[in-house]
Amino acid sequence: MSSLASQLKNIASLDADRLTSRTGAPSSKSYLFPAKVAATQDLDAVHALGQSGFDELVQLDPQMEEFEEELFSEAAKRTDRMMLSEEENKKLDETLARCLGRLGKWIGTMAGGKCIEWLVRRFR
Repeated sequence: MSSLASQLKNIASLDADRLTSRTGAPSSKSYLFPAKVAATQDLDAVHALGQSGFDELVQLDPQMEEFEEELFSEAAKRTDRMMLSEEENKKLDETLARCLGRLGKWIGTMAGGKCIEWLVRRFR
């Protein structure tokens, strides 16, 4: 195996490990759950929780729907801040700030808490 091929293989392996740890291994930082519970939840479970809270909030506040595609969709599960450009991260930060501002009045509700849980766990 050439030196370049070996280097590319190592990079691919490191990248695969990083992606697995980001999306497969759960984070223990949580808004709703103790660290031990949070560590047992995978990305799909946390997304389902956030999506259910989001669906409830859209019924109460239809303007929340503007955040669905970027923050609560299936595609949002694949958003990796490490792979975004500085400009894309800035845009995501702005969207998160607007969403959190809108969520403020719902923070005491379970639906609001579910949304915040997803945002904290996915977008850090």
